Amino acid sequence: MTRARDNWLWVAPIAAALLFPSLSPGHGAEPDVSETGTPAPPVDIPPKEAALVRAGKAGEAQRLYLRRTGKVRSIESRAEAAQRFALYVYSESPTLSDDIGGIILDLLQEAVDGFRLSLGVDAPEVATALMQRAEVERLIRPDDPAPWADIAYQQAYRIRYARLGPSAPETLAALMSLADIRSLPSRVGDDPSAVESAADLLRQIILLTRNAAGEETAALGQDAERALARLETRYGGQMMRGRHPRIAAAQASAACPAASLQDSIVLSGNESALAGVRTRFRKAGLDLQPCGALLIFPLGPGTDPTPVLGILSDISAGRVPGVTIGLSATPADAPPTASPIWR
Repeated sequence: MTRARDNWLWVAPIAAALLFPSLSPGHGAEPDVSETGTPAPPVDIPPKEAALVRAGKAGEAQRLYLRRTGKVRSIESRAEAAQRFALYVYSESPTLSDDIGGIILDLLQEAVDGFRLSLGVDAPEVATALMQRAEVERLIRPDDPAPWADIAYQQAYRIRYARLGPSAPETLAALMSLADIRSLPSRVGDDPSAVESAADLLRQIILLTRNAAGEETAALGQDAERALARLETRYGGQMMRGRHPRIAAAQASAACPAASLQDSIVLSGNESALAGVRTRFRKAGLDLQPCGALLIFPLGPGTDPTPVLGILSDISAGRVPGVTIGLSATPADAPPTASPIWR
């Protein structure tokens, strides 16, 4: 079975630029052409393997390429070679068959393993390879990707959060992909809280990109807003386990004039659950700042979120009842609150 490569994800304009900087479904710039009129392969792709890929013999090309690179002593160099060859196969495949997709996935797994061994499990290169591999899985099985793709996105987000910061475009792209895969019907089922968890991740992106500098970051915020609207369209009218999922949320405003939400993680929920989370933060040597009905975790120079990444991951995954990352929606049947947070 083959799938057209224009069946790209809704995060494609950003993700493709961040994950496949030299490649895109349109193949990017015109390639150099050899004297025979055949497009010249990149300098790091041997001509024999390149010819096999163009002839539709990617499997044979993969075996030959891995035998060649297997002689390289540096594990990091072998990982880089596997990654480059995976992206080359991707760039030369007008459609993504199960066989071609499997070859690309295998090569990117080689890259993930090699980067972990040579650079460490939390290296940004590991996160990029994990993201690339998960994106290819999404292309192969867009409606029900393998469960490991969810884990890959989550691991990539954790690495980028710790190494690049919460507002980096690469970190936000990983969070976008995580929200997207969690919003699939195959993941949501009939659970309204699963929809709300995905919406919380999107609202976190919107908060972090508000008034942010840089076109990539601003575009990610706009994509998150559109994705939130699509969630509302897809799920807002559905009755799930006796209620509608609460997707749309009011935005925080005058209640926190001193808080820079762009440089903070916002936690919302019921009072007792938030108190429990604050206790966990304090045990980890950090603290949360009250902000009306919210709790704020300021980020910036001198703040190392590593001790609480596990807590934040539990909240994002919905494993901490009563607490969400971002702004919780007010139930449609709840009376208006006097707090200016919800104005």
